Amino acid sequence: MGAVFDMDWDSVGTSDDNRPGLKARTVKQLARDLRLARDIEPPKTSREERPLLDVGELSGRRGRAIFLLGAGCSASAKIPLASSVAERCICVLARRYSVGQAPASEFSDSGKALKFLIGRGIIPSRFELASGQGDWAALYTYLFAEHLKSPNQQREIISRIIEEREHGMNWAHACLGTLVQQRYVHTVLTTNFDQLALEGIVRTGITPVVADGLESLTRISPTPAWPQVVHLHGSMHTYDLRNSPTALTETGDDRNLQTVMMSLLKHATVLVVVGYAGGEEGVMNLLQYAARTIPRMVVYWVAYEKSYREFSPRAQALLQTGENKFFVPDQDADKFFQGLMRELGEGQPAWVADPIAALVEQRDRLPLRGDHEIDELINDYRERIDHAGKNRHNKGLAIAAALQARSVGDFKKAAELLAPTKETDLRARFLYAQSLQDTFDENPADNTSLIDQAIKEFEHLHRHGRVEHRVRYAEFLIEALFDRLEIMAQSSDETIEGLKEIIAVIGAARPRIPQSSQSGKALLNFYEARAKQELWALTKPGTADRGVIKAYQAALKQPGALGEKYVEARDGLAQALATHTDDTLTTDPDAGRLARRRMRGDITDAIDIHTSLVEHAWHNQPNANFAGMLKNLASDYEILAKLKRKGPLKETPIREAVRAMERVVAAYEADADSNAAADAQARLDRLREVMR
Repeated sequence: MGAVFDMDWDSVGTSDDNRPGLKARTVKQLARDLRLARDIEPPKTSREERPLLDVGELSGRRGRAIFLLGAGCSASAKIPLASSVAERCICVLARRYSVGQAPASEFSDSGKALKFLIGRGIIPSRFELASGQGDWAALYTYLFAEHLKSPNQQREIISRIIEEREHGMNWAHACLGTLVQQRYVHTVLTTNFDQLALEGIVRTGITPVVADGLESLTRISPTPAWPQVVHLHGSMHTYDLRNSPTALTETGDDRNLQTVMMSLLKHATVLVVVGYAGGEEGVMNLLQYAARTIPRMVVYWVAYEKSYREFSPRAQALLQTGENKFFVPDQDADKFFQGLMRELGEGQPAWVADPIAALVEQRDRLPLRGDHEIDELINDYRERIDHAGKNRHNKGLAIAAALQARSVGDFKKAAELLAPTKETDLRARFLYAQSLQDTFDENPADNTSLIDQAIKEFEHLHRHGRVEHRVRYAEFLIEALFDRLEIMAQSSDETIEGLKEIIAVIGAARPRIPQSSQSGKALLNFYEARAKQELWALTKPGTADRGVIKAYQAALKQPGALGEKYVEARDGLAQALATHTDDTLTTDPDAGRLARRRMRGDITDAIDIHTSLVEHAWHNQPNANFAGMLKNLASDYEILAKLKRKGPLKETPIREAVRAMERVVAAYEADADSNAAADAQARLDRLREVMR
C-alpha cells in the first residue's frame, strides 16, 4: 500500500500554472486551426478569360499548414518500424558472417541470429537486454553505422522491405491526400522512406513536387503554388539513404535544410506532427531551433503515446518552448485522420466515396491528339468509363451515401438515408441505430426520442442479428441504455429498471463471448460494475457491499483489453473502495481492529488510484478534468480522516484534502468558471473549519 500522509505533491506537479495538461487539445480544436489555414480554391475561368502570365503571380496558394509524418503514420500499411528493420538486418548479417559455420536456415529467427553474432564478437553484448531480447531500436542506428555502411546496401534493404509490405495504402495517407487537395496543407514533411504520402496525394489527381534528398531542396518553396513532399531522410529510391547516427545528425546541421525549414515554418500558420516520436537528434534540432526563433509558431504534436510523460525528452522540450505548442495524446494515425476529416466536414476521400465519379472526372484528362489509332484507344477508354457511370451497381447505394454522411458528421441525414432499407438489411439497421444514437449524443436535451429508437434497433440486433456479432451489438445496446439514463431523473423507478435491464443484457451476452475475446469479457465486466455501482447507490444507499469492488477488479484484470474505458474503470474502482469504507464506518463506527485495518487498506488503495489519476490529468487534461480528479482525491482524504477519528492522525488527511481543494479552486478560477469556483471555495472553507 502507498503512503497516505504528507502526500508527495511533487509527483503530481508543484506548479499548476504551467502544467503540461494546459497544452492538451482535442482533434476538434486542431480542426479549427486547420480551417483557418485553408486557402480557398480560386474560381475556375476559361482559357480566354485568364490574364497573361507575369513573373511572381500565383494561381492560388495551396493552404498554410504543414504536416510532419513519422513512422507511426505508415504502421497500418505494414511498413516496418525501425526495430523490425533491425531484426531483418540482423538475420542478413548472421547469414553472411556465418558462411561455412552454420546453415543459412538457422538464422531466420532474429533472436538466434543476434545471439550468434554476439557470441562471435561481431555485435557488442550491450545490444542484448537482460530479458534476452535484442535492443532493436538501438541496433537500428548501430547496424547502419558499423556494418551496412554502403548507400547501395542501405537502399537495397529498405526498398526490399518496403516492397514486401502487405498493403499499398492506408487510411491516414488517403485522408492526407484529400487535405492537400482541399488546400489545407501545402507541404508534407516525412521522415519515412516509403512513398505513401506521395501515393495519397496522387490518388486525388495531383502530382506534387518531391524532394527526396538534401540536394533537391532547391525545389521547395515556402509559399508554393503546388503541393510539396519532402523526404527528410531520403526515400526508398534515393541513392544515399540517411540512416546512420552521423547522417541523421547531419540532417539537422545541413545549412540548406535549415534555411528551407525556417522559411517554410515562418510562412505557415500551423505545423501538425503525426506519428513521429521525436527521438532523433537531427529533425528535432531543426524544430527546436525554429521554435526558439519563431516563439509563437503554432505546433500540434499528435502522439500515439497515452500520456505526455511517455513523450521523448526532445518532444517535451519542443512543447515547452515558446507559445502555442499543443499536443493531442493517445491517437492512432488512421483514427486521428478519420476524426479530423469528420471535424473538417470533408468525410471520406472523394475517390473512396465514389470511385466511378473519380474515373469520370479523369476521363478528359487524356486528350485526343489527332492520330487515328491513338484516338481510337482514348475514345474506347472514355466509352468504358461512361458505361461504368451509366450502369452503376445500385445495391448498397443507401449505405454508401449514409457512410459518407456519417463521415462528415451528419448523423441525422445518415439515419434518414438508412430508414427505408433497415428492415431488410442488418448492416443498414446497425448503421441506422448508430446514427440515431450519435444524433442524440450531439444534443440529448432536444433528441430524447431518438435514443429510445436506437435502443429498440439495438435490441432487435442483439436478439436476431448474426450470432458472431451479438456481443458487439450488446455493447452498443448497453452504451445506448446508459445514454438514456443520463436524461432520466435520478432515483426514479425508470432509472432503477434501466440499470436492471443493463445487467440482464450483460448476463445474456456473457455466454456468447468467444474464449479469445479478452476485450469483450473486460468490457462486459466493466459495464456490469458500473451498473451495479449506480443501482446500489439508488436502492441500498449507506449499506456496505463488496460486490461492486469485485466487479471492477474483475474488469481490471486485463487493463489493456479495456481500451478507452481503462481510466473510467480505475476511477470507478477507487470510488467503490471509498464508498464501501464510508458506508462501513457509518453502519459500524466502532468496528474492531481487523475491520478498521481492512477499511484503511481500501481507502489507501482508493487514494493511490486517485493520486495516479490526478497525476495523469496534471499531464494530459484541461482544468475541468483536473479539478474533478482532485475533488475525488479530497473526498478520499475526508473519509480517511473519519477513520482516524481525532487528534493529529485526523488532521493530516484533512490537511491533504484542503491542499487538494485549494488546487481545485485555482483550476476553476483559471478557467473563469465562477460558479464551480464558488462551490469549490465553499467546500474548502468547510474543510478549513474542521482543521481549527
